Amino acid sequence: MQSVRSDASSLRQRRSRFWDVLPHLAAPIAAIACARGPALAQPIITNMGVLQGGFYSIGHATSEQGTIVIGYSDAASGGRAFRWTVETDMVSLGTFPSGTFSYALDISTRGDFIAGTGDSTLGNRAFRWNAATGMRDLGVLPGGTQSFAQALSGDGTVVAGSGDSDLGTHAFRWSAQTGMVSVGGLPGGTFSQSYGMNTDGSTLVGTADSVGGLRAFRWTNASGSVNLGTLPGGSYSRGQAVSADGQFVVGNADIAAGSPHAFRWRSADSTMQNLGTLSGSPTGYSYGRAISNDGWAVLGQSDSALGDCAFIWTPTLGMVDLNDYLAARGTNLAGWRITDCRGISADGTTLVGSGLYNGEQRAFVVQRLSPIIAPPACVADFNHNGAATADDIFAFLEAWFAGLPTADVNHSGAADVSDIFAFLALWFAGC
Repeated sequence: MQSVRSDASSLRQRRSRFWDVLPHLAAPIAAIACARGPALAQPIITNMGVLQGGFYSIGHATSEQGTIVIGYSDAASGGRAFRWTVETDMVSLGTFPSGTFSYALDISTRGDFIAGTGDSTLGNRAFRWNAATGMRDLGVLPGGTQSFAQALSGDGTVVAGSGDSDLGTHAFRWSAQTGMVSVGGLPGGTFSQSYGMNTDGSTLVGTADSVGGLRAFRWTNASGSVNLGTLPGGSYSRGQAVSADGQFVVGNADIAAGSPHAFRWRSADSTMQNLGTLSGSPTGYSYGRAISNDGWAVLGQSDSALGDCAFIWTPTLGMVDLNDYLAARGTNLAGWRITDCRGISADGTTLVGSGLYNGEQRAFVVQRLSPIIAPPACVADFNHNGAATADDIFAFLEAWFAGLPTADVNHSGAADVSDIFAFLALWFAGC
């Protein structure tokens, strides 16, 4: 009974505060009555094309704000790593001297560094590229003959990947200060490969053999490589990407039926969650390719009734076809079937990958999405000062009139009048 009285008293106090500020809201509310608020800009998908003489391309990663995209395209002279912007379109990064191919897999936050692999007269070599130096050969592990770069830290100073060595194939971590250093593997194993790294370069993820078979691992300098286990009934797992803080890992692992399923692992309770498939078939498959900075959203590829399709998964959505997700938010997908999503920008508004455009495989970039990030614990605390006050109403209305993505409270894909009612309902409720 005391709790009920307390709740009723709190509601009366909030209503009283609202009526105190209502006169100051007269002008905005009058404007709302006369005109619909500005809709959010609709997401757009761009076909990045191919390099000259090429037939297909794949987008792999994007800079923090989605303005620079990297990936791989074939060309008349062979496969090439590319860098794409709206202003320059797709530009080849070239190869090592006497090389025949290159591919790019990761990009720094600002887009000034790119990591990938190319061949040379010495064999396959991991590289780090920037405009000033071009491709820098990162070398090999002791006793090795080749190396492959897979991931890059946010500032571009650390590269992760794998290479052969006198001890077998090992995951490595490279920096200008240390050079290429093996991070070892799991107990009982001799093989490891790294595919992902967090923003500050302190956490690597990949796959390694162990006494139980191939297992996804998470490496930090403090703990070394930790076995992430498998899904129930499974025999192997592979870590593909990791959240900015290193607390969430995504990848794929097989299930009892033998098919690979995308997973999300979290360090808070060391659990590996099966994300399922789009087809829902016991023999269906899915691959976790990318994860949002906060670990909220997972993107990748799955089988479906239409064939391979890209997916997005969040704890609230579950796994849904990315084509359907984008179409519901106003994206014009005419000619497209997106088949794979491999990257998401740090701000959650840009996606990259590949798909079929009029039947031909092309790299794509989707821009201007409402941010794919976890909703705040208290939406009504719009200015994030720790309390839902009258100031939050003004902050929300300012964002709404500006058409900002944060004003899309009900996640409909547009900032419209319904968002005002949704926000006020949350404000009255205290969250």
